[in-house]
Amino acid sequence: MDRSLHPSCLIATFSNTMRIQNKFSIHDDLLFGLSRSFDFQYDMTKLPLSGETHTFWGTNLDAYIKLATALKFKYIVVSVDENNFMDELKLRLATHGSVVVEVSIKEYLDIIFQTDLNEFFDVVMESNTNHTINVTRIDDEVHFLDNYSLNPLTMDIDQFMKSVFPKDEAIIPSRGRIHCFDVTSIDQEVGKTKLLECIRSNMQTFLYSTNTYTGMRALRRFHKEIELMFKEDDIDKRKRNIYMFQLSCSKAGSGSFYRINYLRFLKKIRTSFSNSEELDKVQNIYSELHHMWKKFNVLIKGLLEEQNINNELYYQDIENHLESIIQSEKLGSELLLEFSLRNMELLQFSNEESDLSWEFTNVNCALYFEKMNLDYQFKFTNVLSDVKNDYVHYKNKAEVFMVDYELEKLVPYDDDYDSNHDNQQTYHYFIVHALEAG
Repeated sequence: MDRSLHPSCLIATFSNTMRIQNKFSIHDDLLFGLSRSFDFQYDMTKLPLSGETHTFWGTNLDAYIKLATALKFKYIVVSVDENNFMDELKLRLATHGSVVVEVSIKEYLDIIFQTDLNEFFDVVMESNTNHTINVTRIDDEVHFLDNYSLNPLTMDIDQFMKSVFPKDEAIIPSRGRIHCFDVTSIDQEVGKTKLLECIRSNMQTFLYSTNTYTGMRALRRFHKEIELMFKEDDIDKRKRNIYMFQLSCSKAGSGSFYRINYLRFLKKIRTSFSNSEELDKVQNIYSELHHMWKKFNVLIKGLLEEQNINNELYYQDIENHLESIIQSEKLGSELLLEFSLRNMELLQFSNEESDLSWEFTNVNCALYFEKMNLDYQFKFTNVLSDVKNDYVHYKNKAEVFMVDYELEKLVPYDDDYDSNHDNQQTYHYFIVHALEAG
């Protein structure tokens, strides 16, 4: 089977699932652009020794949700405890042929001794990053695909379980999540409306989200991070903070990685939109941003050099360079937002494309809760009893939903919802499927 080697593990695993189920896949560059892969700043997490600091998880799970919404396929997430995990995994494999499993980087790399994998991940082993793989078969071993290996791989079942359920508290656990897709109904062609709506959604989120750790607001926080580094009087602590910040800006989560991949997406769709000066201009901007982000990473790494660690001018150079990045990011996003809105209006006016219901004017939302952690079973039951009423209320504007376990209700999924609630763990698990009506 031809398999995806896309740099984003979530995009590659989804692409591989399509190949297994459909015998084809939408081009990986298009999948990257359709998903929520534009904005690479997602969350704050507690890193070893350095306390609360930025870490970029790469294309996080919202990418799958965005793809499910855009391409209208069934997406199920199953969260299973360690004792029942293998039985559930085998059951899902029998149904879907291939499933996606999250593994923790540190344990995973202790198992997979491949130079190409270790070279890529060595810089993020301390950043608590999870990785996704395609599990395709289980016998005496676990058979799987990895987007950084040309060949199918295997690992011992006990080793596999250690990577799914890490014991090290410093590692973000996968919580035993199994991602299942039914993509057999997906059309190989991606229409203009889908492309434009995904661009619009990504740009609006990046520019205007009020979430502190998203888009422009997250970039502005970089200034504060760098300022706090310089104000730390303890040199050892400062070095540690710089080192951890450097990890967060490294290969797997750097702006250069995401901008060069989004640039490939823009080049892929360029032929679909004639006479588009915005796209040409934005391609130049993102090509430049790719190099600007690479330089930013080099500057951050340079902070660890003795001649720079106490040099206030060096810190100012970083902040000035970052300000240039911010202005370019803002301009590129504004141009793409204008491009998407203008072309969506033209499509509706000319009726060039029949798939104009993609904004969910005629879509019902199907919500699937599968076997989750036992702590949440009771609240799931309460939520499910009211799901039908929620469908009636939301069905004409359904995109993505989530469950607020604290309020025990179904709510529209919102990037900014996190920032308005103190106990984020009360609504961590959610699954959404946008399916065509009828």
